[in-house]
Amino acid sequence: MPGGASEWEEIDEVLGALNRDIKLRPADAWAISSRGQTYLGLGRYDEALADLDRAIKLDPADAWAIRSRGQVLGNMGCYNEALADLNRAIELAPDDPLVLCARGEIYQLMNRYGEALEDLDRAIDLYPAYSWAIARRGETYMEMERYAKALADLDHAIELAPEGDAWATGFRGETYRRMGRLGEALADFNRAIELDPTGRSTLKWRLTQPTPPEPGPSPAAARPISR
Repeated sequence: MPGGASEWEEIDEVLGALNRDIKLRPADAWAISSRGQTYLGLGRYDEALADLDRAIKLDPADAWAIRSRGQVLGNMGCYNEALADLNRAIELAPDDPLVLCARGEIYQLMNRYGEALEDLDRAIDLYPAYSWAIARRGETYMEMERYAKALADLDHAIELAPEGDAWATGFRGETYRRMGRLGEALADFNRAIELDPTGRSTLKWRLTQPTPPEPGPSPAAARPISR
């Protein structure tokens, strides 16, 4: 079950290993960045920002760390600063679907839906099984009131999740609600709660997102958890 005790124990083990690595090698930019990305997934944004700032000082061309710092800043509501980081990350890794998706999310939060769709479309073209990008594009379409396209994307994202996707299911429910299809909305809301009664599915998903094909390595935070 997402958010279960074993999952949190596994994350604690990862943090413990990273803490030990950093204590032994305090200039290890990869380990510091990995810990920062793990803190990001946990919602511990101040700690994430401190680690990512430190990692970027050690390696100013680390697109993954810059991307993650942009996501932290976005979650803190600092959208212009987030966008500056993500623009820089895309300069360094122009064909990386995770970086493109991250900028698309920020554009969506800024209500810049056309630019969000451009980035999300490009991410999905590069990595057609990238269910997080597909779900975020579905959410973007929902906000634009393009409900048929929203449902198509959210259905597809749910199909790509063999154990269910509470986040996409919840947004499909919200799409149905906005369309006045209240019975289907209620069924999806109930299903989302059944899949993730703790509300932690986004953390689980972000920390274990499958690595896309080349170019680029897997996300630093995902490597020790999903491999």
